[in-house]
Amino acid sequence: MRSTRELVRSGLLNDEQLQRLQHLLIEHPPPVSGYILAWQSEYEANANLVDSLYAGTLLIDYDPTARMPPWLQRGIARHFLHPNRTKREMGTIYAELMDQATNCFAHTHVTDTDKFILDMKVSVDRAGGFGKLRAPNPVGTILYAMLLSASQSFVEKKCNGILSHRATLILVAAHRHRLLHGELPRDLASLTPDFLSAVPQDPYDGKPMRYSRQQGIVYSVGRDLVDSGGSTGLPPNTYSSSERQRQWVTEDIVFGVEKRIMHKASPEGRSQNKEQALR
Repeated sequence: MRSTRELVRSGLLNDEQLQRLQHLLIEHPPPVSGYILAWQSEYEANANLVDSLYAGTLLIDYDPTARMPPWLQRGIARHFLHPNRTKREMGTIYAELMDQATNCFAHTHVTDTDKFILDMKVSVDRAGGFGKLRAPNPVGTILYAMLLSASQSFVEKKCNGILSHRATLILVAAHRHRLLHGELPRDLASLTPDFLSAVPQDPYDGKPMRYSRQQGIVYSVGRDLVDSGGSTGLPPNTYSSSERQRQWVTEDIVFGVEKRIMHKASPEGRSQNKEQALR
């Protein structure tokens, strides 16, 4: 999608080529079934690992220099891992993701895995030494921390994939409008029905995608669900390791319509970022 947007913004495509590209995008949206299959496959892999540990065909620590001998590792897994409970509790989290796969971010409510793992560890951490082994499912609790990713990040990645596709579709339609009328559309509603059958929804809040002809951008409200006017400033205590990663963590998730956008924070974001820099 990123390369496609760069090609569209280059202005090298004529209307016929843009139409063909638009048809391809419409015919091949990000399939929800793909996300469901990915989550299902990850759960199955985790469940198989739990079964292998319990059966003794896989060791907790397979390093030859491990302090704990293999026979002891197998014994601990056999007596202090509850495989059915472990798989059931992990399965609940994945089932929530699959059941709500078609929901927008705002209407997706899944278990906070970080809190879930912390709650599971409380009873284990209260016991000292080998007393930890008397806590409910102590080995399973260790596996949760090793195997479960943050469910919130699962949902965000799904939304970002859908958003990238919808933003690209809007860019193609906007450039078709520009070729026909000599300018970008006044608003996204101007693209319907000639260039879009309907304005795509923001996968974060379920409302129509946002657009600013003056700024030359189309954008989503992002994970904070607040419309910051197309701000590309970073929220407080948020960092990015690269330019590509930065796009997905700014106050709004912004796509330039004609050229690369400048990172311009909202008034609130600018003051917060300034205070952060002064610290």
